[in-house]
Amino acid sequence: SSWSYKFRPCAPRAHSAATLPSACIASTTMAPMKRPAASSASGASKKVAKDPLAAKGDEIAAMLHAAEGFPEAVIHAIATNLDKSLLIPKDQRHAFQEEVVGMIEQVLVSVEKALQSKAGDAQAKVAGSDSEKSVREQAVLAAEAVIAEKVAAVDAAKAALNEAA
Repeated sequence: SSWSYKFRPCAPRAHSAATLPSACIASTTMAPMKRPAASSASGASKKVAKDPLAAKGDEIAAMLHAAEGFPEAVIHAIATNLDKSLLIPKDQRHAFQEEVVGMIEQVLVSVEKALQSKAGDAQAKVAGSDSEKSVREQAVLAAEAVIAEKVAAVDAAKAALNEAA
């Protein structure tokens, strides 16, 4: 709680705030309290239905932020103006809004190309992994054959040692 003080003029002596004589204080009153916030009758918060176009706008904004090769300030400017350009019906758009829609299209086309390139790289890696797998399986078989030869040589050496002993 905060207090407010009403001061009377005092003698012309200098006082610090901590050592103010009580004669200079006329009265003390509490500052008015704030009214408590109104609570809902049920106590549960209600979920507000989101506009489906706004949800699509959020998805498009996320795709815009995934774009590479564009200045961050440009992406931010385009993404924040989606509701003022792309979400406006085409027949109601101004020429400037059409330009912004064209910019959005350019960015999304670049995002699509980048995703297609990444998908192509991943498919090539998967295709290459089949041939790499067969090469590694051949190496495993060759290593198992060498192990079998070494085990046979060790067994023969142990048998020769037992006969000599």
